[in-house]
Parts: sequence; C-alpha cells; structure tokens
Amino acid sequence: MTTPEDGCPSFDSLEQGLLRLLQGKAYGKGTVNNYHRKLRQLERYMVAHDIVTYDPFVGQRFIDDYCSTRGLAAATRQGFQTVLRRLNDFYVGQYHRQRKPDLSPLSPLYSTCMDAYLEQSRETDGNRDATIVGKRYVLREFYGHLESLGCPDLREADFALIGRACLLQNNKDG
Repeated sequence: MTTPEDGCPSFDSLEQGLLRLLQGKAYGKGTVNNYHRKLRQLERYMVAHDIVTYDPFVGQRFIDDYCSTRGLAAATRQGFQTVLRRLNDFYVGQYHRQRKPDLSPLSPLYSTCMDAYLEQSRETDGNRDATIVGKRYVLREFYGHLESLGCPDLREADFALIGRACLLQNNKDG
C-alpha cells in the first residue's frame, strides 16, 4: 500500500470532519448515516485499489469504476455523486449549499393523480415517509419534463410523449 503524502489528511479524518460538518448543519441522523455508509464503500474501494490518500480524482475514479460497473439504479449513483461532491467540498475547504430550481406549480389534475398515487404507496405498499418524499420529487420533475415538451395537461400525454419525458428524466439522472 502506498503511504500518505506529507500534509494530506487521512481519509478517516476527512470522513469524520465531513460528518461533523453535516451534523452541525442540522442534517438528519438518517442522512448522516447514509453518508457514512457510502463513505465506507469508498474507503473499501480505496483499500482494494491500494489508495491511501483521498483527492477528487479518487472520487471520480470510484464513480467511474465502482458505481458504473455494478448496475446501480440512477438514484443510487446520484446518491454517491452527492456524497462525493460534499466530500470534495470539504476536501478543498468549501461548503456549497445546493439549491434546487423552483418547480412550476402543478396542474390540479396532475396534483390529484400524484397525491392519490403517493397515498396508495403509503397505505397499500407500505412506503415510508422518506420514500414518499423521494417519489414526490421525481414525479414533480417528471411533470416539469412533460411541460417542457409542451404538455402541461396529463390528459394530453400519449405513450410517445411519456417516453420522451422518461428519456429526459433518465438523462438527468445518469
């Protein structure tokens, strides 16, 4: 195994520092634990590839080698990318608060359909609140893609239009 370069923080100190920063920013315990799990996977990757010190290039290599070859869902890959972005921010001494673009208001029809689907997901399928939040976000984005394709009314969407909106969603995620 190679040795750490002089002045480079250990991966453990980077990880612990990032997790303390997130806790200080009032991130939820579940979110901090999720970061911890993903960072442990990165650490195992580094050990397996004889990498002792972390830098953003290691993070990119992890995404390219590890995440891309495991057939992970787009949301899982995005989760890894978010964790690595935060780690890289901490590595260079910056914290960037992410802002999501404001989403346009939902049409009443789409809102009604979405709410009914999410209620079914909760009641019938047993989805937890965190899963419902994630599904709501994805469905709102999907509606934005439909709008960008000129279809603000769900009743006017045909299979071809829904397929194009799905492609836009997948291209955004992957």
